[in-house]
Amino acid sequence: MSGNWQMLGKAEAYRVFFALAASWAALSVPIWHWRAFPLATLEWHISELVLGFVAALIAGYTLSACSAWSGRAPLRGGVVVALALLWLFARAVPMAAHPASEVVARHANAAIFLSVAMLVCREWLFGLRHGRSAVVPPLVIAVCLVLATSAVALRDLHPQLVLVPIWLVVAVGSRMLAAFLKAAAQRSGVPKIRPCWSLVHAALAMLGGAFVFWNNPAQLLPPALLLGTALSLAGFIASLCLKPLRDDALLLMMTLALSCIPVGLFIYACAVLGWLRMGPGTSGALHFIAIGGLACMGIAVMARASALRHPGYLKARRAAVIGFFCVLLAAFLRMSDALTLAATSWSLGWGLVLVAHLQACRQPVPHPVFSASSGKSPVATDLREQL
Repeated sequence: MSGNWQMLGKAEAYRVFFALAASWAALSVPIWHWRAFPLATLEWHISELVLGFVAALIAGYTLSACSAWSGRAPLRGGVVVALALLWLFARAVPMAAHPASEVVARHANAAIFLSVAMLVCREWLFGLRHGRSAVVPPLVIAVCLVLATSAVALRDLHPQLVLVPIWLVVAVGSRMLAAFLKAAAQRSGVPKIRPCWSLVHAALAMLGGAFVFWNNPAQLLPPALLLGTALSLAGFIASLCLKPLRDDALLLMMTLALSCIPVGLFIYACAVLGWLRMGPGTSGALHFIAIGGLACMGIAVMARASALRHPGYLKARRAAVIGFFCVLLAAFLRMSDALTLAATSWSLGWGLVLVAHLQACRQPVPHPVFSASSGKSPVATDLREQL
């Protein structure tokens, strides 16, 4: 029994929450698609994507990456276990046929995001007191506060709420991708290319504006902002040095996931403006953004944590790569209204990702979690500066 308590005391955030995210992703979509229980409504489906799945991804990443912001060990042990139990409680409550279950679940979901925000804030402030600055923590805190407020204030979550975690994916994913591409280019001797960061800043500003003015009477404003976001983000991706993608599956996965966001935003905006007489429509485009951009970026980050480690580089596990492309295929199938095939491909993909993740959990905890470089190497320093 004491051995089990010792294991709980060493629980790593990325191991616990990435496993929860992959398991729930593989289960929740079939539950919704085949109506496995009566309460699996559209509102439940949206809530479990935005509040359940996203919360697990954010907690797994931020509570592990916080060591780059604070300079001390990542959060682990009792605080991780307690937060995971709260997450499980929030998933179980809606399944109880009780009038108060919905209210309790919404407050539990809000408590998860508030807890992550407070933990990230604590680590960020500790780093600031010791001379370390970081860009990502305030962005994570802001997104968590928005999602916590939405969980409590909105009785029925709107599909466009997915733009909030997508905003975080653009902000953090672009920095991670640029840092890892730069490291790969240095290893292979490719000439250095400076990314156009002003395009990312413009994309973030316009995407945030589109979310704020979504219900504005001037209906042309949100789709115009989304078009601008798509073009800016596509321009940023084109400004990167993409030659290392040929030899690095992890970088290819991250690039494809980030590229799905401008594609989906462009299709969505064109559908709203009536420029597409035939096509997936707004629902298909939003699903493409959520599956291809959000979920696939989550897999790309998880695959780095579960990757096989070699001196100076990471090699993705085969199950994670196959799982990624199954989920990416699900994005295209969902956009073409092949719902059953999309749900099957999604669940199969996340099942494979979970297998790869559990295989890695047998190995010692890597430091750092998301990079092959040691904390003193130039590559790790560059990634820490990006974050």
